[in-house]
Parts: sequence; C-alpha cells; structure tokens
Amino acid sequence: MRNESEGASGTEVGNLGSSRVALSTETAAALLRQRIILVPGTDFTRAVLASALGHLGDVDEARRVWHELKEINPKYSFREHFSRQPFRQEDVEGIAMGLTKAGLQD
Repeated sequence: MRNESEGASGTEVGNLGSSRVALSTETAAALLRQRIILVPGTDFTRAVLASALGHLGDVDEARRVWHELKEINPKYSFREHFSRQPFRQEDVEGIAMGLTKAGLQD
C-alpha cells in the first residue's frame, strides 16, 4: 500500500488531469504537465494537454505540445487512440473540440 505522503503516481495524475468534470481546465493542464514530467514518453497525456491548451486559447503552446507528441509517436491518431479508451462520447468530443480550437486535426 502506498503512503499518501509519497505523492501521486503518473497514472493517478493522468487520471486526474483528464477528468474534465471535477477540475478546471487550468488545473487539468497543470496536472497534465506534471504527468509528462513523470512519464516523458506519453503521447496520450500530450494529446489531452494540447486540448486543454486549445480550450484556454494558448494555441502556440498547444501546437508545441502536439509537435512533441508527433515526435514521440509520428503515427499518433487522436480518433483512433480515443476510440480504444473507456471515455464517454461527450468527453471525447470535448477533447476533440480543444484540439480543433488549436487548429490541430488528425
């Protein structure tokens, strides 16, 4: 059993960061950045962070994060990846909307 003083794992931070119900977009972005530090090779977290940044209107940063994602996984497809995940359709649409706001399309 993990001691609570040890802090959150990369998975826990990722789960918190992708929760669009309980957290503000700014908080989600901060948690997603923390998860990228913990799990530097993550494409999934970068996709969600790029979306959050798109929602926040930080288009340049969203595009920079997306560029990092594509360097890690050149064949990455948001639609393909999220179709395999257990997210509600409205959550996937919200994430897609953030990517669209940043001018990022599959």
